[in-house]
Amino acid sequence: MRSIYMSMDLPEISLEPLTHGSRLLHLHQNVPGVMSSVNSVLGNHGVNIDRQQLATRGQQGYVVTDTSGEVPQSALDEIRELEATTRLTVLTA
Repeated sequence: MRSIYMSMDLPEISLEPLTHGSRLLHLHQNVPGVMSSVNSVLGNHGVNIDRQQLATRGQQGYVVTDTSGEVPQSALDEIRELEATTRLTVLTA
C-alpha cells in the first residue's frame, strides 16, 4: 500500500497499487462541486470509476480516481480546464 503523508500541503491518502486501467491524481481548490464536476466529465466520456479517494486540507483538495480503462484525452483536457483544477496527473498500469 502506498500513501501520501508527511506533506505540508497535501492531505494524507493511502493507495492500493494500480493493477489495471488509469489513475487520475487531481489537485484542486477545496470548493463545493469539484467531485461532481470531475465525475460528470468522466461519465460523459463513458469512463467507469473503480475507486475514488478524496482528502482536503485547508484550501487544497486531492482526489485519486482509479478507472477501469484508459481515459480519453478529451476528458483529461476538460478536467484540466475546470476552474478549481490546480494540477492533473495521469498514471496507467
